[in-house]
Amino acid sequence: MTAALALPASAGSRVYAGDEAAALRCAAEFSYSAHVLSRQGLMSDHHRQVATKTTYYLLEHHVSGSFEDKLGAYEGVLAGMPLDDPDRVHASVLRMAECEKRFLQQRP
Repeated sequence: MTAALALPASAGSRVYAGDEAAALRCAAEFSYSAHVLSRQGLMSDHHRQVATKTTYYLLEHHVSGSFEDKLGAYEGVLAGMPLDDPDRVHASVLRMAECEKRFLQQRP
């Protein structure tokens, strides 16, 4: 995850960069991993719910803008994540640890 990453929120609205773009990427990583692993029976419903709450927390506390801006950017990141690529799933799970360290260790 790089600070240079810039993500468009939606056509003609916001562009996220730096920490906000990284937080959007992390939110997508948590959601993506939870969805894929749950679908494969490798994650419990409880852990999927925790990942969903973490996704919401990241978007709420680390990304500015309207709900529509955040959702558009989040969906844009998710759209680039193929569901049937085992290497992508593995990379996403590994990135979750980076995301936790970067954004969640000071979590109240």
